[in-house]
Amino acid sequence: MLIYATGDLHYPEYKELFQSSLKKLKDQPDLFLLAGDISAAFHPRQWYNVVKLLEKFKCPIIAVPGNSDFDQHLELIQKICGEKIKLLNDELIDLKISGKTISIIGSRGVLDMPTPWQLAHIADAKMLYEERAKKIKELVKKMRGDFKILLTHYAPVYETVEGEAESIKPQLATKLLYEVMDKKYLDLVVHAHAHCGT
Repeated sequence: MLIYATGDLHYPEYKELFQSSLKKLKDQPDLFLLAGDISAAFHPRQWYNVVKLLEKFKCPIIAVPGNSDFDQHLELIQKICGEKIKLLNDELIDLKISGKTISIIGSRGVLDMPTPWQLAHIADAKMLYEERAKKIKELVKKMRGDFKILLTHYAPVYETVEGEAESIKPQLATKLLYEVMDKKYLDLVVHAHAHCGT
């Protein structure tokens, strides 16, 4: 199975890089994953441009919101995506691809420490993350597909944010999901958010 994945486009900030990367992709993938922060903060209409660029791909495209994809914009984003891109927000979906069932959980993800902005703008941010971690773990244990994928924006482990400053790692990742970061539960985990991570 051929899977393409990207995130943190902050469109149009990384427009040229994204466009040049897409031009290099010669094969049609079986699945395309978008790991959040697709548009720049407060610019959800930039999703129109991303959807247009992805029109050449005939496979299922699954996306999750990032920290720049604000809750009040998610309905508009899903409308823009239409039938082309499925936006998952703490949800489990099963897809049939090449005769196999692919189970995908999509979520913004979990942080061990909310950012200063989140503390100021999201009520009970820490509790929200604890509840989301519990929900993700429950969804992981419900997966029944032949191939199981967890797609998040925030890093579900600390190991993939190496290279970032130690002081901000709790605002990039979590330890709350370690119990399901195991091959007996998941075949593939994809995330974004950490621009300098490994």
